[in-house]
Amino acid sequence: MDQNASPSSPHDSFFDATGRKIMLPPPSTIPLPNNSATYFFIQVVASCTPDSSDCIVAARVYNINVGPMIVFCRVNDESWSLIVVDHENVRNFWNIAIHGNKLYAMNSAVVHYVIVFDLSDATSTSVNYQPLLMLNPKPNRIRSTLTYCNGYIFKVGGESYSVAIDSTTGEVYIVLRRIDGYLRGSSLAYSCSPIKGLLRVFKLDSAGPRWREVNDLGDNLLFVDANGGKVISASALNNNVSQQILVHPNSVYFAYSYVEDPRTQIYKHDVGYCCLTTKTMHRFSQNNWDSRFPTRALWFTPCL
Repeated sequence: MDQNASPSSPHDSFFDATGRKIMLPPPSTIPLPNNSATYFFIQVVASCTPDSSDCIVAARVYNINVGPMIVFCRVNDESWSLIVVDHENVRNFWNIAIHGNKLYAMNSAVVHYVIVFDLSDATSTSVNYQPLLMLNPKPNRIRSTLTYCNGYIFKVGGESYSVAIDSTTGEVYIVLRRIDGYLRGSSLAYSCSPIKGLLRVFKLDSAGPRWREVNDLGDNLLFVDANGGKVISASALNNNVSQQILVHPNSVYFAYSYVEDPRTQIYKHDVGYCCLTTKTMHRFSQNNWDSRFPTRALWFTPCL
């Protein structure tokens, strides 16, 4: 998304994987306090291909005065609509995912709460939502420790996660990863290490509701990054690539960025896959790639 667009421009835009330019409302229409100077986009998701008239686009935006918020629009809308949640235990959304008209929003209490928004009849002033209170058993949280380093609060062994939705079945997954990081307030401001140990995968059982740990993805693969995740059939993917680059079944492919020291702002990538069958991690060579600019490694499906 072009975040440098003029506030007076009629529309903003982003490009999907096919290179098509999709028109969206300008950032200046986001109804947040002092939005002209203190917000930026963190994550953008779409309910279907953007050329569909039914496409809904949702985004997490950050405002220094109120923290992370969620906005949504339909393609060719003139303005963004702000989603307000009147639920005392749910604030500061860290991740969103969308399937059809359902938008799933999660924060650091993802093992306790998931908020499901119904955007089918949503308006700029009214959005129906349902808070799902997770029942036991919940994912076991890894105990972390806090220290001070280089003038920052340093969290050793913290957890972060990505959300993926199977576009065919609507099944919702979270992938938990253990990392070290520097904190800003109570939120993780910088990931500062590659993934530590193995990834863990959980699937949402909405009948509970509860998270159930998954060790067998069947024919599916998960591709996760800081913007979310994708669920893709391994057999379908292998049928369309050369024999030299076959994907590994029952695996989670990951692509994340991290900064080793926030003072130097040197960003690195952590890319590879975790095999749930053998419980092993495999990393791809990065040729010592690094950058002084904030970057995000991500997966996308090219249209050839």
